[in-house]
Amino acid sequence: MCRVVQLLSLLLSLVSASFQANPAPPRILTARQVTYSCGPLRQPQGFHFWHINTCLNDIKKKKKVHNVQICNPIVSAGIMAYALPQGLHDMLWREYKFDNVTIVNQMAQSLLTVPIGTSIRRAVWIRQSAKRQRIVCWPDQPDFTNEDFQEFGGALAALLVKPSDTASNETGLRRRFMSFPPGFLARNRVHYIYKASYNYHKVWALHRNWRHYGLFGVSYYASRQWMIDEFDTWGGRVGRLLLASMRRAYECDYHGGCVPKPNWGEAFQPAGYQNVIDLWLHSISNRSPLAITFGDVETPPNTLWLSL
Repeated sequence: MCRVVQLLSLLLSLVSASFQANPAPPRILTARQVTYSCGPLRQPQGFHFWHINTCLNDIKKKKKVHNVQICNPIVSAGIMAYALPQGLHDMLWREYKFDNVTIVNQMAQSLLTVPIGTSIRRAVWIRQSAKRQRIVCWPDQPDFTNEDFQEFGGALAALLVKPSDTASNETGLRRRFMSFPPGFLARNRVHYIYKASYNYHKVWALHRNWRHYGLFGVSYYASRQWMIDEFDTWGGRVGRLLLASMRRAYECDYHGGCVPKPNWGEAFQPAGYQNVIDLWLHSISNRSPLAITFGDVETPPNTLWLSL
């Protein structure tokens, strides 16, 4: 079976490399609220994760790799993909149209794309979690696609979240697994934060943790580092977007130019992270989507828009 997957994945790689597919448009979330399903990781039968660890460490240390077949990224990716819960596979097919061969191919591309240290940490996390049959959760209808990240491993890190009984934060948005390395968001693409991505009422109930008004209406904000530490624990794409927006300085990369005050359909260039918090909380209070872009985009969004 592993050999069949390897051959099919290699064929898929050759076919996909022969042309550049047009990127899919941003995913429009139609669900009223993101819900989650959960299941245990699976211990692959007949395979041994230590082969993957040995291979990746040999590559990192530039040692001679003795078992070339095991060090094939398709084989390593196949073992890692099999360990994922069947329910997650079912969701990836239903929402992304990713069958098993595509998942293996995407994971193999991640192994070749990201730094070797990241691949090792991801492989170790999956191995340890599969051995313990760790329970993980994933959204039934994600508010993002694989193309919203630079590689599949980043999307997988955003999809995998902790069960609500042990790690749900007070916003109703799940916490991610901190030891599973996250990925980077795709540039030159419109990313949306929808009101259905988290529990609106719980988020708004906590907004004073991030911004509150003092005497004479003076605004006080949580420190930038505090916001970074908080957003870094959030699962899904929302956490990555808000984390990436907490910058020391901001530039305008949109070819049409940016505006100093937020307005619908216009690229907003904030003066500081406090302006980002203001815009985000404004979108929450109005229950409106917030668009965030990294770099230039061809088609501008017609919503509130933060250009980074």
